[in-house]
Amino acid sequence: MKKSKLCFVVIIAAILAVTALLLFVLKRPTESSFEKRQLKECPEFSFSALFSGEYLEDLREYYNDTIPGRETIKRFADILASFKGFSVGDIIIYGPIIDDDTEAPSDTPFEEVTETPTETPTPTVTPEPTPTPTLGPNGETPEPTDTPTPTPTPTYTPTPTPTPTVAPANPGDEDDEIITNKGNGCIVYKKRGLELYGGLKSNADVYISALKKLHEKMPDLKIYNMTVPISSCYYLPKSYEKYANDQISDINYIKNNLPEGVANVDVYSTLAKHTSEDIYLRTDHHWSHLGAYYAMEEFARVAGCDFIDISKYEECVIKNFLGTYYSTYKLSDLAKWPESVYYYKPPVEYYATFYYNDKVVENFSASYEKGSYFFDYIATGYAYSAVGYFDSYECIIKTNAGTGRKLLILRDSFGHAAGSYIMQAFDEIHIVDYRYFNKDIYNYIEDNGITDFLVCVCVYQQTSTESVKNYRRLFGV
Repeated sequence: MKKSKLCFVVIIAAILAVTALLLFVLKRPTESSFEKRQLKECPEFSFSALFSGEYLEDLREYYNDTIPGRETIKRFADILASFKGFSVGDIIIYGPIIDDDTEAPSDTPFEEVTETPTETPTPTVTPEPTPTPTLGPNGETPEPTDTPTPTPTPTYTPTPTPTPTVAPANPGDEDDEIITNKGNGCIVYKKRGLELYGGLKSNADVYISALKKLHEKMPDLKIYNMTVPISSCYYLPKSYEKYANDQISDINYIKNNLPEGVANVDVYSTLAKHTSEDIYLRTDHHWSHLGAYYAMEEFARVAGCDFIDISKYEECVIKNFLGTYYSTYKLSDLAKWPESVYYYKPPVEYYATFYYNDKVVENFSASYEKGSYFFDYIATGYAYSAVGYFDSYECIIKTNAGTGRKLLILRDSFGHAAGSYIMQAFDEIHIVDYRYFNKDIYNYIEDNGITDFLVCVCVYQQTSTESVKNYRRLFGV
C-alpha cells in the first residue's frame, strides 16, 4: 500500500517537473489570434524596477500571459462555453440580455493575428493597380503634372436641424419569441452577431457641451457631428427591442440638441436606405467600409465637398474573417459563417504618415508600402483594420487637393475608413482617436491650420460613462 502511494507521488512529481520544464523550454507566443491582441512582453531588468516591485509584477504577468499552448486551451474553453447558448428559431441567445440601466462594453482596440478560419470559397476579386503616390517621404507636396484649377472653398452653412425624428426601419419579425431574462448579453440572429444597445442619453450632454465649448473658442472652425448607429439599430428582431435602450431616441436627442454652429451628418437615415446591402459586418461590431462610404457621402454633401463615386475606387477583399462578436463576445456559432471584408482605395495621390506616441512609424512590415493608408498584408483576424491600422495610431494624410481646407477627424474605430473617402476634398486630413489623443486639442487645431472638424464615432462613444471622461479631458468641460 505504501509502495503504491509512493509510486503515485513520484508520477505526479515527475509530471509537474516535466510540465515546469516545458514551460521554460517551449517557445512562448507573442500574440493571440483568438483574443486579437499582443501578448505581454518580457520586461527589461533594472535594479530600480526590481526594488520597486514593478519588475517582478511584470514578469509574473508575462509568464501568465504567454503560456505555451494557450491558444489551444482558449479554443477548448470556448467550445465548452458555446454550450451555454440556446436557440429560438433563427436566434441564438448568449447569456442574459441587457437591462435598461446597463452599459454594454465599449469599442475595443485590436492587435494583429496570424491564424485564419476556413471560409466557403467566394469569387476572387482582382483589384486594379493602386496609383503610386508622388508625394515625398516627408509629406511635401510637389507641383502636379497637370495643374488643376483650385476648387473654391464653399460658404459654410450648418444644415438646419429638422424637427421630425427618424422612424425605425427594423426588418425583424414581429412574432419572434421573447426571452425575458435580463443582464448584459448579445444574440446571434440570422447568422449575424448583434449587441444590445445600453447607452444612456444623459451622458450625451457632456459631448454636446464639448462641441459647444469648441465652437465658442473657435467660431470660424466648421464643426460636424457624425453619430454612427450600431448594427442592432437596423437588424435587431422587433420582439427584442424592449431589452435594449432606444438607440434612435439617443441619436435624435444628440441631433436636436447640437449647439449653434455644429452641422449634423444624418448617418441613421442615410444607412436606413441601404439595409439590404452589407453596410455592417456580421461577425464584428463595426460597420463595413461600404457603410462608411455611404456615411461619408452624406458628410461631403453637408460639408460642400467633392465626392468620388465608389465605382472609381479599387476594390480589395480579405476573406475568412471572424471579428469581435466571435473573439471578444464569444459568439462561437459565428465560426460556421465567416465573412469577407471589402475595402476601397481612392483614385487620388496622397501620402499618409502614421505616428505612435508622437514618433513616426514606417516599418510596419516588409510588405507595407510606405505612405499608404492601407495594410493589404494584415492578418485575416484584423481585416477591418486594413484601412487606417489600429486605433492608438494617429495619421496625417497630405494630398494635392488644392482646396485650402484641412480636416481633423476625431474618431473611434468606426472612423478608420472615413479619411479614405474624402482625400480629394482636403489638403490635409488629420485622424486621431479621441480615447488615445493626449495633446491640447485647441492648440492642435490652431497650430495645424485646421479648417474643418468632424467627430465620427458610434453612438456608444457619445452615451457611455467612459466617453464622458474622455470628452471632459479633451475639451475641459
